[in-house]
Amino acid sequence: MAKTRQNHVFFEFSPHITWLYPIWNALNACTSETLREANSKRDSTLGDFAIAVATKLAILGAVVNRFNADYRNLLKLAADDAKNIQTNRETGTVWRVPDTRIAYEVLADIEAFIFEARSTYEILGKFLRTFCKVIFDKVLTEEDLKAILRSGGLDVAWTTLLRDERVLFFHNTAPWLALLFPDEKTDSPELLIVRENVKTLDDPDTFAHLADYDRIYWGLGSALDKLQQHILAEITRYEQSGK
Repeated sequence: MAKTRQNHVFFEFSPHITWLYPIWNALNACTSETLREANSKRDSTLGDFAIAVATKLAILGAVVNRFNADYRNLLKLAADDAKNIQTNRETGTVWRVPDTRIAYEVLADIEAFIFEARSTYEILGKFLRTFCKVIFDKVLTEEDLKAILRSGGLDVAWTTLLRDERVLFFHNTAPWLALLFPDEKTDSPELLIVRENVKTLDDPDTFAHLADYDRIYWGLGSALDKLQQHILAEITRYEQSGK
């Protein structure tokens, strides 16, 4: 009998994300009867969230790499057009970017970073809450997760910034760009993400520094490390308790 050929083919995705490996390894190797039984009875939901987390982290990495490349191109344009930028600074006029495509690509990268970072944060939270409920039989809230981070000496202010930026640029407005020169003699600019259609930068609430977004990126990375350590410590605690 001839085989029926399916009318579709899935892409193979094998994100090279190792964050989950120590958790699965510790869980599979643990001697706690309680955890072994819980692990044996879990359905596919936890695994689905785990795959989603790994994929989201890979996407976020791709977005950051794309931004870095486009940002380097933008800075090169600015360096090459330094004479015109100096005139803009002296006359209070806007810089007409020689390649407007680059400016919009940087904007697209910034929006993609905000959306993907927030999505990764939310799906990571769902994985952790599901893991703790299924494996540890504990209810974990977002505030509980933040408390774990604070207990490890981590600042969680980046989570509020990430939430607010996502809401702002998804529901209310578009981002724009500006270059900030720390002083009149400095030609090396800092990128600003402008939140409102403004003519001056007198109000610090109307823009964010690129360094603010760096704190989101590194804050998420630090959170991943701390939360992984927390889960591993919980598994160890069950083993040592003899339960």
